[in-house]
Amino acid sequence: MGFRVLVVDDMEVNRSVLTDLLRIDGYEVTAVGGGEAALRAIAAECPDLVLLDVMMPDLSGIEVCRRIRANAATREIAVIMVTALADRESRLAGFEAEADDFISKPVDGTELRLRVRAMARLSRFRTLLEERSRGALLAEQSPDAILLCGHDGTVIEANLAAVRLLGGGAAVVGLTLTALFPNVNHSDLAWLVGGEPTTAGSPKVVATGTRGHQRVVEVSRSWHELRGQTAAILLIKDVTELAKLRITNERLRRQEAIGRAATGIAHDFRNYLTAIQMGLELLDHELPPDVTAGRDTIREMQAQIDAGIGLTHRITATSHGNAQPAAGTPLDLQATLRGLEPLMRHWAAEAGLLVDLGPVPRIQASAEDVLQIVSNLVVNASQAVGANGLISVSARPVAAAGALGAVLEVSDNGCGMDDEVLDRIFDAYFSTRGERGGTGLGLATVHETATRTGATIEVESVPGSGSTFRVTWPAAV
Repeated sequence: MGFRVLVVDDMEVNRSVLTDLLRIDGYEVTAVGGGEAALRAIAAECPDLVLLDVMMPDLSGIEVCRRIRANAATREIAVIMVTALADRESRLAGFEAEADDFISKPVDGTELRLRVRAMARLSRFRTLLEERSRGALLAEQSPDAILLCGHDGTVIEANLAAVRLLGGGAAVVGLTLTALFPNVNHSDLAWLVGGEPTTAGSPKVVATGTRGHQRVVEVSRSWHELRGQTAAILLIKDVTELAKLRITNERLRRQEAIGRAATGIAHDFRNYLTAIQMGLELLDHELPPDVTAGRDTIREMQAQIDAGIGLTHRITATSHGNAQPAAGTPLDLQATLRGLEPLMRHWAAEAGLLVDLGPVPRIQASAEDVLQIVSNLVVNASQAVGANGLISVSARPVAAAGALGAVLEVSDNGCGMDDEVLDRIFDAYFSTRGERGGTGLGLATVHETATRTGATIEVESVPGSGSTFRVTWPAAV
């Protein structure tokens, strides 16, 4: 739409002359013959400029100007008053009514066109400023981060969301994308800071921040020409929670698969254990009465088989969704661990084992739960330390959630784990042993069992120095 001018004059010849002059420059011109007609035309069309004669019989140009300024919908319309050259009083009244400019009668065509051209230019600048202000407001209010970057990857402009997300509240203007995205791989970084000045394809999902404060973001990029230079606009959406949800869903999917496989395996394994148990009972019956050493070995083997059968029942119940937090009589953790000490030495294989079991509060868990946690942690430690390593198992009282609790700690002096491995150790099927036979199920089982019994689990590890796992239960009520 072009620049619209409303000509207001009670003399038809003046209206015709002014209209013809303005249309030379391509303006959209409407003409009316009085003040009341002018107000109706302004209300209907809201022109960009009113060329307003002062002296009119029904309503003076001064009064029309006052009413234009008094109305919030029309107060920004430009007004040029047409007055007699010597009419000082009308000019002063026009200033008081907030007219923008004056032109004298008789009207000089060249002067008129220049003054209207200046008003059109001011109106265009005002429109651009308003559009930019609206764009800036939208950018500042956007929940997503927006960056304007030079072709070298330096940030030229950033909205508040970008400062919060990428700078942690500190300024990001002047920084490079390399500094803002220190953890991305080389190909993604090249996509962020380089490429041709074309619109972007699919968004990239990358990580930003440091460990402990890392966020996952989705970045869309488009290139534009800005003041003769190529610039990139990056729209950055925080998808950290969505990424966590995807990981959780994947973990649940894997656990469901584990459950289905475990049900069949546990059923068959229980049958094998039962057969071995029957064989041990027969052997015990056939041993001479005076043989005691052999019977002690049989009793120990039977205890291990009983524990194994209990675990198969627990696996089957868990896979069917029937496993519930332990109820009934609280468990004596110290006595349970004492009973498992012979098994711990077997699980430790060739590594040395130190056991330090102090008196601790009773916990709300079953003996099978503790067996499942301890067996996996000790076996995992034995694989980390090798033949000459040392494994420590301890239990002690501890403050938990503001009250007394019990902590089980399994430590080793083995190879340890780096941050990347620590982030995934409880994921089902994740293993660092690769072809050496790791299933990736042991620590996932520990995490599931500890969580189900109301415990928390913490891990400390230093590459080359070893690892410590702590499982903390609140005291049984």
